Amino acid sequence: MKIFVSWSGEYSRQLAATLKDWIPCVIQSCEVFVSAHDIGAGERWQNKINAALGEIDFGIVILTQATKDRPWINFEAGALAKHLDKSRVVPILCDLQLIDISASPLSQFQCISLGKSGLNNVMTSIFESLGDDDPITESVFARSFETWWPELENSIAEIESLNKSDVGQPTSTEVDRLGNIERAISDVISLIQKKDPPSKQISINTERPTAQDFFALPDPEFYEARITARVISSKAKTKEEIERAIKYIKKVKAINLQREYIPKLEHRLSQINDSQ
Repeated sequence: MKIFVSWSGEYSRQLAATLKDWIPCVIQSCEVFVSAHDIGAGERWQNKINAALGEIDFGIVILTQATKDRPWINFEAGALAKHLDKSRVVPILCDLQLIDISASPLSQFQCISLGKSGLNNVMTSIFESLGDDDPITESVFARSFETWWPELENSIAEIESLNKSDVGQPTSTEVDRLGNIERAISDVISLIQKKDPPSKQISINTERPTAQDFFALPDPEFYEARITARVISSKAKTKEEIERAIKYIKKVKAINLQREYIPKLEHRLSQINDSQ
């Protein structure tokens, strides 16, 4: 299940990044694509990545008071709607009500509010769109949502607190905006084609890094490294490495892998603490 999250503005960018990390925790088979740059593209963006969007199975459009009237938001939603049934394109209303977009083309979609009920509706729609070969059951999905909701709720509260003073549209020149468009196009196409954009490449061979190399990575590269839970668990030897391994698996890996490896790591950590 491939999901594309459309955003514009710092507030919605933070929400999009949070959803990118959170959604696969609830439904592990989901891949969430979020551009690293603000997309202000309209038809220009639509024409260039229209074909690539054919691989997307579900679309989320994050709307705020500051961005609801921006024309490219409508273009992005329209581009998604060309490839997907309308029920698979869901605008999330962050700091506004449905009446605020009553005159917008986005009102034709099933909009939801940013909250537990609304996000549960979104995740239920995603769950119902999964293929028959996906192993997750309805009861497992429901428990997974309840397990991970508090983390998302806290993240949303923190983002809202940080953006209380947000006055809306950022100021930029037309050249700056077009530069953002080109970078965004490149990022989205790279993500959809499962190629890491240049900004996310890391400095070592992450297929088989040595323990020293892997645990020496700074946090941004550490969390981008591709390494299995089994490998990282076996490499973690010192107290500091075990603690980082636990954080890595909690942040990056699916809940079933967390349940398999974190207890083992925590047991090893307790043994170290007892021996000190």
